[in-house]
Amino acid sequence: EASAAAGSAPEVDRLGRRLAAERAGQIRFLRGRLPSLEEAEDAWQDASIKFLQHAKALERAERPGLEAVSLRRLVVDR
Repeated sequence: EASAAAGSAPEVDRLGRRLAAERAGQIRFLRGRLPSLEEAEDAWQDASIKFLQHAKALERAERPGLEAVSLRRLVVDR
């Protein structure tokens, strides 16, 4: 489980659950914009790791949709 690797802080656990719940839709979004399913999954994994590393700051920011904006930017960067 991703949150276990990140130290299991409550904000990491909450974000990890939210990312897991939204994974299928986010992979579909990325797949529609990247050349392969493998690249979409790699991009999602890279983004998820970054999100979990910064879970506390993301929770404090309370910005709905921040993950979606970050995924769009990730597509542009790839």
